[in-house]
Amino acid sequence: MMENLLNFYLHFFNFWPNLVCTILAQVSIVVANSLLYLEPVTGIMIVLALGGIAWSFFNFLVTYLIITQIGLNYVQSETVNIGNEQLLNNLKEGIIILDKDTGFVRFLNNAAKVFKIELGKNFSMQLDDD
Repeated sequence: MMENLLNFYLHFFNFWPNLVCTILAQVSIVVANSLLYLEPVTGIMIVLALGGIAWSFFNFLVTYLIITQIGLNYVQSETVNIGNEQLLNNLKEGIIILDKDTGFVRFLNNAAKVFKIELGKNFSMQLDDD
């Protein structure tokens, strides 16, 4: 579980570095306009730059929250699946999980693999009613 959480935290959208780069980009636009077009830095340019920074901050914050929530939900579901699979694989009894409608084999634990049943193939059996 910790490995999945670490992978998610290390390889996803980074809020603060993106925000800093956006602020630097907004400042560089103001500086470039004043140097290239010989325009004086006016209050309107500063207000526009601050508005761009505020809008970018809002967009990054919303994106960060959405990606974090989706990522944590994914990591949590994968952790549950991996934990269940490890738990079922350690049992001595053979476990076969079939799709109810199609009869395809969805899961085999290590003990059931002795019977040479293949995943994704049809499997049928009949139980005698006693």
